[in-house]
Amino acid sequence: MTTKKLEVVGHRLFQKDAIGRALVGKNWLYACIGKDLFVWEIWGSPDTDDIEDLIQKMEPEFARAPHQVIISVEDLSGIKQPSFLRWFEFMRKNAHRSRDAISHAAVIRGDGLSAIVLSGFFSVLSTLFPLSFHSTLADALAHFEVRSPDEVAKAIWNLRAEIREQPALLLQLHAMVRSGATDSIKHCAHELGLSERTLQRRLSSLGTTFELELRQARIAAAKEDLTNTDLPITRIAVERGFGTPQYFSRVFLEIAEQTPSEFRKQARVKTSHKR
Repeated sequence: MTTKKLEVVGHRLFQKDAIGRALVGKNWLYACIGKDLFVWEIWGSPDTDDIEDLIQKMEPEFARAPHQVIISVEDLSGIKQPSFLRWFEFMRKNAHRSRDAISHAAVIRGDGLSAIVLSGFFSVLSTLFPLSFHSTLADALAHFEVRSPDEVAKAIWNLRAEIREQPALLLQLHAMVRSGATDSIKHCAHELGLSERTLQRRLSSLGTTFELELRQARIAAAKEDLTNTDLPITRIAVERGFGTPQYFSRVFLEIAEQTPSEFRKQARVKTSHKR
């Protein structure tokens, strides 16, 4: 069974239950799309910080039971030498662990020079575990006999589009808040594998704060409730952490530029037109 929708989470939640969930970075994502089947994609031109973030998240993955992985480098446009050397050293150091953890890897090759170089690097790993090469993500998914490979590929592409529109840190933060897992900066930092100070500093570098993002995430979750459920606005206000309907309406109007009632009415009109 494979998932057609991916939820972005912190690495601690991912370690507890990975199926249908994803870890994301600025230029990469790592997702579990089914029992013992993972997808790792890297694109663009990742810098050293992005590679270090990836390494930090990938380190615990070698402890998993043997699993299959799809590796996509087809949209890699460039990789700086320090980044490539850091990744090469990481994989060299963990060669024996990858042999025990990966039962088969399917690599999706690209046409760019960097993608060709990295594909060549992965071909060297064929001495550690079975390796196959494919031209598209859908082809690689079909290789593992995934049902509805085009739909699963679409879910991964949609997540990539979200990452491009919004910094990965904010995507992870919003996902945790919207799932109702936490609204505490201490808990969020812990789930992200960061100290509170580091999380605050990274948010500051993005021109925002935890409090602002908390409100944005709560409003986004409330919008889903208003669109997809018949819950009373008073209940949505309480369940999404606003306390009172008055405070909820004030914040909603500030962010969405309309009241919750107006938003619900408009959303239902759009839904009825689609039918």
